[in-house]
Amino acid sequence: MNLTYFFYNYFIEPYTTFGGYNLVNTLVYGIITIGVLVGLFKIMKKYFKFDAEFFHSIIPYIIFGSAFRDLVDNNVLPYTPFTVSPGAWITLTAITFFSLMLGKLIEVKFKKKKFFFYFGIVLDLIILSFLIPLSRNIIGFFLVILVFLAVSFVYIFIVSKLKIKFLLEKLSFYAMLGHLFDASATFVGIDFFGLSEQHVLTRFFGEISGTYFVFFILKILVVGTAVYYISKDVKEKELGNWLKIAVAILGFGTGIRDTFMILTLT
Repeated sequence: MNLTYFFYNYFIEPYTTFGGYNLVNTLVYGIITIGVLVGLFKIMKKYFKFDAEFFHSIIPYIIFGSAFRDLVDNNVLPYTPFTVSPGAWITLTAITFFSLMLGKLIEVKFKKKKFFFYFGIVLDLIILSFLIPLSRNIIGFFLVILVFLAVSFVYIFIVSKLKIKFLLEKLSFYAMLGHLFDASATFVGIDFFGLSEQHVLTRFFGEISGTYFVFFILKILVVGTAVYYISKDVKEKELGNWLKIAVAILGFGTGIRDTFMILTLT
């Protein structure tokens, strides 16, 4: 197998044939993501405090990114290397990063706080004005919300009763909720509406179990373990917080995107 064939087979063909992810590109994209996260942290730690308030300010951009990707799926936006995963993550990260830095500049120069947050709200209003008219499956949308609320209630009740402290910390809590939301959208989308799973590992466990409800268990085990070790072993608090925020963004981002996909099903 020569290098050209290898690159085409594992990276180009999945893009051109809508084939999703395989073990090779999943591993490579994961390594690249870690590198990007470290690079962004080194740049941004000079200007920002990574806490719950910081995560709250990013929420509009998570919604924007999810709607952006769904508009590509619905052919409202063009299908290009920079509008579908993983390239879409580069595009959306760049938009968020430059908006964040612009907001910081305006805050310093003009003493105007929360520009970044409100600019994100404006972006949401614009992009949702294109997405909302495509809404065709309201039942599916609210089914995701209902499942998420039910599972979250059970999760919060158990964690509170057992007093698992590291999971009750705000950013750890957001990270877990984000992935429970992702699991809810995946479960409803595939088990109820016949959507398919692109990620190779998730697809493997879903197929052998016969239901994507197993995704809830996987999320709790995998994300819970990740959050535990971040809380325990990452000595620099700001870096630990940044990693938890990244985990939360990944969960909510994919979950909201899948929920919008369900909403726009014909």
